[in-house]
Amino acid sequence: MTDFTSLAGRYLQVWNEQDAETRKKLMDDLFAAGVSYTDPLAATSTVDELHALIGGVQAQFPGMRFRLLGDVDAHHGQARFRWALAPVDSEPVVIGFDVVTVNDDGLITTVLGFLDRAPGLNDEVEPARTYAVAHLHDVRMGDGIVGYLNGIDDTLRPFGGKFIIHGGRPTVLEGEWTGDLIVLEFPDRASAEGWYRSDAYQRILPLRTDNAAGTAFLIDGVDDAHAATDILR
Repeated sequence: MTDFTSLAGRYLQVWNEQDAETRKKLMDDLFAAGVSYTDPLAATSTVDELHALIGGVQAQFPGMRFRLLGDVDAHHGQARFRWALAPVDSEPVVIGFDVVTVNDDGLITTVLGFLDRAPGLNDEVEPARTYAVAHLHDVRMGDGIVGYLNGIDDTLRPFGGKFIIHGGRPTVLEGEWTGDLIVLEFPDRASAEGWYRSDAYQRILPLRTDNAAGTAFLIDGVDDAHAATDILR
């Protein structure tokens, strides 16, 4: 029975091996001679063609390495696994997942590659947004807060900001909650920081801080390709 976790590790080792002769030996032990490889950008039908393709990818992304993201899912002689290509100790430049099938000898016969993120490939993927979050309590409703609420929308518009959560009553499932939660969404961090530091917002900010206590901060969201296990990197 094939150990697909080990196989995925050996597969990525091939993609990371810089020495062409060593890489070819690793491939001969891992792939069937007529292995078929297909991804959105390339297709090969032999080990030698795949070997050349891997060399080309390494030349395109010098100094970067592939690593496994999450667990390997396998059944009936086939497996899928997610991977990232990135400089050492840096955020991924490319993220994708591969589906492989093996023969009775445990050699890979087919690879179907899918790209979740790649330079210039999927510009339509929504980028990560930045959020301004405030947890307020001891709010003293009066002219100050009313003036703040009347003025904040005009400060947001030039920076693409908008309310996502504004003091709704939560359904508490665990622990305790007091106060009010406010979340504003911005296209990116530069927009969020620009809004907070703008003269227009700074003019009305004391109307809130003088009449409510709490914590406010900026935090980046995640992009569409994010998986829970990315936080483990």
